[in-house]
Amino acid sequence: MYTIEAAYIFSIILLVIGSLVTSAIKLQSKINGFTRSALEAEVNSHLPDGAKDFQPEDFIRMVTLFEQDIDPAEGEQHE
Repeated sequence: MYTIEAAYIFSIILLVIGSLVTSAIKLQSKINGFTRSALEAEVNSHLPDGAKDFQPEDFIRMVTLFEQDIDPAEGEQHE
């Protein structure tokens, strides 16, 4: 009798492990798809000569330089 109960418990454990592995594989597939589309978007954002079409680094650098001129103690910049 204990053998049948052990077989039921073992089959349930195998079912849980199988479902966890299946869900992990599906999640990995979604992550790979997202990474692939992000990489394709990055590659497509470059112009044929190799320069980037959209360069957020320039904007970030400009904002950073502008914020350096503002004194936080004064609040606003007065010239």
